[in-house]
Amino acid sequence: MSDIVKRTSQYIDNESFDETYKESTVLPVEEDPSGVLVRKKTEDLALQWATDSGDSTIIYVGEATAGSITDSGVWRIQRINTTTGKIEYADGDNSFNNNFLNRETLFYS
Repeated sequence: MSDIVKRTSQYIDNESFDETYKESTVLPVEEDPSGVLVRKKTEDLALQWATDSGDSTIIYVGEATAGSITDSGVWRIQRINTTTGKIEYADGDNSFNNNFLNRETLFYS
């Protein structure tokens, strides 16, 4: 049996923070058919993130491909209520078809 090194979530958060860009960085992985974790292909990733927390209890998180502008309908948007912990998607689905500039007026479920 191999030794397993465990890290706290705080340690992982600290290690994955990019000081230059002031952003958290992660390495997206997926399981291959044999159950081995492999890095996702770059062309399959949503590489751009936008966040907004104008309201003290609501955070909006948007994902889109690199180079996307915030007023284009190519964003997947989540609304997170920090009081209840509830996470909802714009239009009630996780499709990349919303405009991040309209995030506050979209329907969420």
